[in-house]
Amino acid sequence: MCVLVVSPNENIASIIRGILPADQFRLVVVRPGLEFMEAVRREQPEIAVIHWVHERIDAVQMEIAVLKEVRAEVRIIALSEQSSDCDGSFLEQGVFYYMTTPPGPELARVIAAARLEISDKER
Repeated sequence: MCVLVVSPNENIASIIRGILPADQFRLVVVRPGLEFMEAVRREQPEIAVIHWVHERIDAVQMEIAVLKEVRAEVRIIALSEQSSDCDGSFLEQGVFYYMTTPPGPELARVIAAARLEISDKER
């Protein structure tokens, strides 16, 4: 199962690599922008983790829209370092889970839950 990680910060990708079982997930890490656009079309991810910082609010909303357009059933997990006034707008865009805690075991559980939900729908 493909998990696309969109982050301007390589540290987040390293953390996610460390918590996901490599035999269950194929992790594709991209930076926002053109690299993201190409990867979404090429990889058709089932799950996407979008790391955003407040300077990227508009970009993240566009990334969510692109993901939904290319693959309507994608499960999107928005990962933030702090809560903000925009939290609700991400949920309104159909984000599967919005997380403001540092990535770790909770993120692994959320990705596993998304995987399970996708598997259940495919049956």
